[in-house]
Amino acid sequence: MTLDKLATMVASGFMHLEEKMVTKEEFNKFKKDVDRQFNDVDKKFKDVEGNLQSIRRDILQVGDRFISRQEFENLVTRFNNLENKVKAKIK
Repeated sequence: MTLDKLATMVASGFMHLEEKMVTKEEFNKFKKDVDRQFNDVDKKFKDVEGNLQSIRRDILQVGDRFISRQEFENLVTRFNNLENKVKAKIK
């Protein structure tokens, strides 16, 4: 391999590399597009977070207005016991 052939190969490699490179303007445009997209995603996440907080508040309010299933079953048992005692006294 001659020195001229090696120089030609290296120059050819650099030309292929240069074809794949972007200009500073292209890179800045790409960066602006990515920044805009990230800002859009951040905004959407903030909206989702706000919705989740609202849903959580609603669920907690529902829990404040109703008793649990276990508590309801305990009250039914107590009521049935009292009902049976009253029936026994009436007989």
